[in-house]
Amino acid sequence: MEHKVEYLVVFDSTRSICGTMESLVNLLGTIDGAEVSVSSIKWDGFAVRCEMQKGSVGQGTPSEHFFHIKIYRAEGHDVEHFERLLRLVRTVLQTADPQRPVEVLWDDLAFERAASVYPGLCELENMMRKLIAKFMIRSVGVQWTKEAVPQEVTESIRQKRADRGIAVLYDLDFIRLSDLLFREYTPPLTTSLAQQIRTIQREQDIKLDDLRRGLPRSNWERYFSEVVQCDATYISSRWARLYDLRNSVAHNRGLSRDEHKKTIELISELRDVLQRAIGSLDLVIVPEDEKEAVAENIAGSRNALIGQFLHSWSGLQRAVVSLAESALQDVEAKKRVQQYRYNLRVLLGMMAKNGIKFEKELMSLFHLVSDFRNLVVHQPDALPSDEEIAKYVNAIAILEDEVVSHPSKRGSSNASDTDAGA
Repeated sequence: MEHKVEYLVVFDSTRSICGTMESLVNLLGTIDGAEVSVSSIKWDGFAVRCEMQKGSVGQGTPSEHFFHIKIYRAEGHDVEHFERLLRLVRTVLQTADPQRPVEVLWDDLAFERAASVYPGLCELENMMRKLIAKFMIRSVGVQWTKEAVPQEVTESIRQKRADRGIAVLYDLDFIRLSDLLFREYTPPLTTSLAQQIRTIQREQDIKLDDLRRGLPRSNWERYFSEVVQCDATYISSRWARLYDLRNSVAHNRGLSRDEHKKTIELISELRDVLQRAIGSLDLVIVPEDEKEAVAENIAGSRNALIGQFLHSWSGLQRAVVSLAESALQDVEAKKRVQQYRYNLRVLLGMMAKNGIKFEKELMSLFHLVSDFRNLVVHQPDALPSDEEIAKYVNAIAILEDEVVSHPSKRGSSNASDTDAGA
């Protein structure tokens, strides 16, 4: 099979010695051991067919011109030998005018290599989607793909089509897929850990491993690394490198010989890890009180604006939990605060029964923000507009200010100060 490679190089005769077709042939003839004509290049025992064309640069200065060079590899000509010749040609052309790059217009060899790895890249990408989808269904549940939310909230969000379920993963870019498993995040204080901290009398009463559960870690570190016996950085670094190579394939830039070799190597390494991870899913256990944190992390990885909304939501959540804990003195009530820390409706209801209330308009805003959070976290096919997300981020800022400045918060602080003084 014949392969064709095409180069385009622009020269300025005021800076370059290469101004005519004859001078181009003479320039290529400086390759050690080469015999060059406008139709062939003989080098190191092989002859390759070539074509050369000279033309004017339409919008350039009169001194500017281009050369279009086509070089053909005949069937039976060793590919590596042919590519060594191509490197020499590019090097010589570049020396004639170092300020102008040699443009590659066509490279059958690079395209052929890219095409050969495309099935492996597709397989790997779909293996990652399979792993994420099954992990989410097993850990968070079916509500991850569809959950009942108020109709007025659902209708305000545009969706590509109804009931897409896990197909939403196909909307995520290759590199974003890895964020779902390898992006570190800090979960809210779990019910069990909060209870331990609240009741400890001595340092040795709490385990270091329990405290470590509150550190920023990725889903892979939390739930897969020990089961699969593979460090998160091993996978994430290789996925990031493969992302760059995949882009060369996706955007028709082709692959060099070294890039092709590296792509095959990375596909093989990552395929092995993902196969082990998929096979180990039955051993992965997500504690009940961590499931909502997992769902939020996955949702926040979809795009930066949703991530910003959920970051703001976490601040509001912490403020409401803090207000509830300061207002509710009963031990059992404090346990329920941690149990329902993701459900602002329940927390606000608990506080209302104890006299901690907000204006009717603010309560309506709390409910709308809470419903929107549930929508983006548990219905991944929802596609809120940038304006919609920004509206709720602003609403959260208003609500958080109201919670932090609530009179009962100041009263609780004053009571604590009085107790301390006593």
